[in-house]
Amino acid sequence: MVDTAHRNTDGTGVEGVAGGVGVTALLVAAARALETHRPDSLARDVYAEHFVRAAPASADWPVRPREVPSGEANPLWGRFARYFGLRTRVLDDFLLRSVRVGGARQVVLVGAGLDARAFRLDWPPGCVVFEIDREEVLAFKHRVLGGLSATPKAARVPVPMDLRADWA
Repeated sequence: MVDTAHRNTDGTGVEGVAGGVGVTALLVAAARALETHRPDSLARDVYAEHFVRAAPASADWPVRPREVPSGEANPLWGRFARYFGLRTRVLDDFLLRSVRVGGARQVVLVGAGLDARAFRLDWPPGCVVFEIDREEVLAFKHRVLGGLSATPKAARVPVPMDLRADWA
């Protein structure tokens, strides 16, 4: 894979999204954006493209199927996006079933990255979505979604925490 991440000189990683976790979050967001624009889309995330375009490290990555070299045969952007489309759909369905049928009222997204479920899914009243990730990742997400005037469809609680660190 070509190194498309632009590292800051202070060692914090990709501008606006820190380190490898940030790059992973951007890759997954790009995959969700690609899936969103497919005619037979399994999952829709209208915010994913905005995350990808807002980060200098990923601003030129494909976010629409017509932008993918070799189309679906492309191992990264073609197959990768389909996998994350399916994964997104399975998790969306599981979480919504858990709150609608199972009675859960709290959803915890560990390593939330640029996940926008609090904004894009139709949560029943009284649901709370906790998003756990590094402060820099959550701040980047907040800035992008704020610029879009996006409103969460559930109570949203960002929890800044570096999951790589010792919790004791």
